[in-house]
Amino acid sequence: MGMPGAGKDTQALLLEEAADLTVIRVGDEVRKRAKLNKKLDKQIDSGALAEDSIVEAIVKEKLIESATNAHLLSDGYPRSLDQAKALGMMCSALNVVIEKVVYIEIPEDEVYKRLEKRGREDDEPEVIRQRLAIFQAETKPVLSYYESEGLLVRVNGIGSVEEVQNNINKALHS
Repeated sequence: MGMPGAGKDTQALLLEEAADLTVIRVGDEVRKRAKLNKKLDKQIDSGALAEDSIVEAIVKEKLIESATNAHLLSDGYPRSLDQAKALGMMCSALNVVIEKVVYIEIPEDEVYKRLEKRGREDDEPEVIRQRLAIFQAETKPVLSYYESEGLLVRVNGIGSVEEVQNNINKALHS
């Protein structure tokens, strides 16, 4: 988990390659579906989150596809307390155990710097502000939830890609 631009995609890819993980890339899947759905595309362009029903369907589909793989990593999900609880129920029903939730911490000013360089369509300053407001309102409670469950590990997201990767590996193996 992390704010927009925290490096979730980059670190997920590195973990996937190094640790033989299956990564559920919820954001990528939502963007693919948005290309075929004008309403969803408009939501995403405005910085809003996709509806829970869409996201949950994607996650459930990917969990079922990957049920035989003992190592899964979700990139960009859950983003709200309702989604976290839904994920818990899905995992329970499919006998999938959530071992740890990694939160890559970066300050807000770093979000703008990184996203400016990334240059994706939905990385306009106004959209970034909207996404950060949603993060504060909806995703921060998820961090508290997982912290209370003893699952949350916080990782410093400032530094080189390799430094952050090392921080994550230490957190996963502690």
